[in-house]
Amino acid sequence: MKRIRQGFTLIELLVVIAIIGVLIALLLPAVQKIRESANRMSCKNNIKQITLACHNYHDTFGSFPPGYTIDLNIPYVGAPWGLKLLLFLEQDNLYRQYDDKQPFWLPVNQVPVMTPLKMYQCPSSPNQGKLYEDTWTGPAAGFPITWGGSTSDYMATSGVLGRYWDFVFQGNPPAGGDRAGVFYDQLPKKKGVRIADIIDGTTNTVIFGEVAGMPDLYRNGILVKSAPFDPSDPDQIAGSGWGDPFNGENWLVGSNNGGTTFPGQCVINCVNRTALYSFHPAGVNVAFADGSVQFLQASMDPKALIALICIHKGLIVPPDSF
Repeated sequence: MKRIRQGFTLIELLVVIAIIGVLIALLLPAVQKIRESANRMSCKNNIKQITLACHNYHDTFGSFPPGYTIDLNIPYVGAPWGLKLLLFLEQDNLYRQYDDKQPFWLPVNQVPVMTPLKMYQCPSSPNQGKLYEDTWTGPAAGFPITWGGSTSDYMATSGVLGRYWDFVFQGNPPAGGDRAGVFYDQLPKKKGVRIADIIDGTTNTVIFGEVAGMPDLYRNGILVKSAPFDPSDPDQIAGSGWGDPFNGENWLVGSNNGGTTFPGQCVINCVNRTALYSFHPAGVNVAFADGSVQFLQASMDPKALIALICIHKGLIVPPDSF
């Protein structure tokens, strides 16, 4: 009688395993690409909702919220733009827990700002609203202070520092005059920027965008240091949270391509400090003053980004820059 074989030989089994391995290797990049595409769309939707909240705030109060309000008589009393928008992001109860007449590091204000909010988190970011804590050593009276918050992947575009303007334009045109963006710091009795104040046009003006991964330090997608890595330097941590007043203090400087020296020609995705940064390949999502959301390429000319941030300079934005 002829013998019937009951299973695979070892060689056949190895061939099948190898084929399955090849198929998985081929499918994995496609799955990752689909996941990132979904994350990017979710991030874009978050920014769109925040942008609509900005316009609802403008309709209610006659201006966009300032980056943050300050009281010079009591160090760092105030509230950031992200907190002021809670009224228009269905977070009324959380907003009412914050006392903007008290320093933001006091326990009464630490409770709300330590609350993670999905609206301020990009799904591609590794932080996902994680809580962080840091200690500032100075310079005002009452220091050192310990404070914390829940991270945000979105920050204001406050303006462009004069030294970066000079680096990019080499004096032509000169840096003189107002280089502020839509969100910049204001004294308590001043309002934020009105649409009528944006003389460069709302379609040509970025109001906020992704600066993801803070307070940890990232360069070109690689984690370099985890906070607090230098507690004596508040600039390493400041602005990391949606409830941190200094989220409204993000002035463009730019870096070299490695994200190690400042200033430089790279303004997107080289380092998550003083520039735009995301965990999306090739660029970042940003909000425009007209309510639209655009994806800016990582290779963007710094002159074009400067033109998009400043609201009073009258710079021409190249039509193919975004």
